[in-house]
Amino acid sequence: MKDLIKVKSSEIENLEFRITAIDCDDTEFEQVKEAGENAETGEIYEEIYYSRTAWGRVEYTAEYKSEKLSLAFGWQAEASRKESYTDSFDFEVYLANEPDETANFVIVDDDGDIEKMNIEAIKDRAGSFDDLPSAAKALLPAPEYEEVLVETVSLDEEQAEYIVERDDAPNLRFWGQILADATSREPYNDGGRWQELTLYKTVGGKYVCSKVDVSCWVGERTRYKAIVCESISDVIEFFGRSSLAKELYRRKMKY
Repeated sequence: MKDLIKVKSSEIENLEFRITAIDCDDTEFEQVKEAGENAETGEIYEEIYYSRTAWGRVEYTAEYKSEKLSLAFGWQAEASRKESYTDSFDFEVYLANEPDETANFVIVDDDGDIEKMNIEAIKDRAGSFDDLPSAAKALLPAPEYEEVLVETVSLDEEQAEYIVERDDAPNLRFWGQILADATSREPYNDGGRWQELTLYKTVGGKYVCSKVDVSCWVGERTRYKAIVCESISDVIEFFGRSSLAKELYRRKMKY
């Protein structure tokens, strides 16, 4: 005990702890399918939830008189039961346990008696540790885009960069243009549900098909699907032959 620095509890509020080292030990990813029932319509539907967890260790130091205080915590980041692949990277980061045995100081009261040192006691009186989420972010998994790669080509005025969202895989990013789109949404009464179809063509000649099932109903969410196709037959296989799909096909498409 004689080697530990004694810090009076009344002086903790003057300390400013800063991160000196942080690492990420491991990450986990889980995808779960669950059946659900719409309370209003009785319809059965399938939900897919995505969860990610990461954890590691973070070290802090602070100046106290002529001494340098040090302590370390375990930290954890969670993105639990997210409704899309992309949202599963929206982490909440927090300190996961009490300071470990590497702390080189103890907190004492005015009589010199040792007080229990825990996260809340230090956070309440010695800074907020708000730098943890930003420091951990650089170590956490980040959403990826599936690039629809092409050889170098010249771009014309109609072409732009697009990012197409999808629930069950990385979003698609590419240069190209919209060939056609169609929606089942009624102008004055959409019923809270409608579908949006969009067909793109990349600068490399591939087709990107996007299908969005929009829902404003309680207990439901908007769903995003998208694929890359090599041919028009693949496009038709994805969109099908519904009345809305046929409307999409009737629109002017630059094959």
